[in-house]
Amino acid sequence: MNWSEVLTKDPIYLNLGGGDNCHPRVGYENYISVDINPPCGGWSVKQDLTKPIPLPDNSVTRILSEDFLEHIRVEEIKAFLLECFRILKPGGIMRIGVPDYNNPKDYPYLKKGSDPRFLRHVTLTNHKLIKKIIEESLFSRYEFYHYW
Repeated sequence: MNWSEVLTKDPIYLNLGGGDNCHPRVGYENYISVDINPPCGGWSVKQDLTKPIPLPDNSVTRILSEDFLEHIRVEEIKAFLLECFRILKPGGIMRIGVPDYNNPKDYPYLKKGSDPRFLRHVTLTNHKLIKKIIEESLFSRYEFYHYW
């Protein structure tokens, strides 16, 4: 799939940083996976999400981003949220899921500053950090659900 094909969808639901979650599944049938190296075809678009997303302002109804933000730097997370705000329609919904390195099983890695179990985790995300980044973003309405 390419961006021109995405624009033919109405509504547009994106799974940003979707990795291998690109096949329709219950609850996500209409989501298009967007990733730098998507492993499958029909339901995915290749895109470096640290770069601008080639969609018009206010064109996306829903955004899902699970287990992606920990793979980019804090400044890239901030730019990513700006881009999501730009493409999201007024009243649209964005859902973000990240690991919380304040979790007792992960906290030693947060203190150490790296996680040898997941070498591609560039930012050791945690509730306090993500809350601060979102509060400083253009998003004015948000809810946090925190669980381990």
